[in-house]
Amino acid sequence: TWKRFLLRCTGVGQYSLITDELIDTVDVGDYPALLAINPDDEKLYVSRMMMYADTYVINEIDYSGNNLSDRDIPLDSPILHGICIDFVKANIFTVSNTADWLYRVDINGAGDYLSVSMDPSNNNPEYPNKKFQPIQCIALNDSLIAITCSAAGEAVKGQIQIWNGNDLTFMSSYEFDFGSRPWHLIKSPINEEVFVVLGGTTGNGGVASLIYGEGDDGVIIFEQKWRTPTNDYNMLHGIAVDALGKYLY
Repeated sequence: TWKRFLLRCTGVGQYSLITDELIDTVDVGDYPALLAINPDDEKLYVSRMMMYADTYVINEIDYSGNNLSDRDIPLDSPILHGICIDFVKANIFTVSNTADWLYRVDINGAGDYLSVSMDPSNNNPEYPNKKFQPIQCIALNDSLIAITCSAAGEAVKGQIQIWNGNDLTFMSSYEFDFGSRPWHLIKSPINEEVFVVLGGTTGNGGVASLIYGEGDDGVIIFEQKWRTPTNDYNMLHGIAVDALGKYLY
């Protein structure tokens, strides 16, 4: 696309990559955070910043015309931070950082959604559960999504979870250390592999590669391929991979 988007404290701005000029802005409320994009329909989906936002919505922004337009998609939990779109561009997934609640929203219909608690002991989508504290979610294939759980408390270890996006059932997880703080992750463009940054300090940080696949019994296998020496990195946050799957940034 020849356009780019910039998040501000209350809105989203659209810029031209050709002229570097501001095209339009749209106010979406408090503290927009992450973006998921549907380039086919020219729509953006905007989540909310952790620890600050009060709204129970994500935004759908239409950028197909000369001006941006948006609509709220209301859900049942606050601080909907992690967000991604499935491969067929029929649903978006979003997770509440405080309530540990996962949503699948139909974006081609009336906005109907399916939701589930990531913690079976919590049945309240508004309650600040903060057991897993999910950060980001990404689509792995036609049916699976992966979610980083920073687990800032002492209840569980930092981990990556795999869920079936078709029915929102838990499939598998991989645990790191306490205080490892798994943050952003990205899928390899060539292998069934994900790369995750660990935002921990005092020897708990780094970068890890996890491979996944289905075993003979149908169970999703999720295991570590490699991990950087933890003492070399602290407080890592963002991550990207080149198109050939050779370098991480």
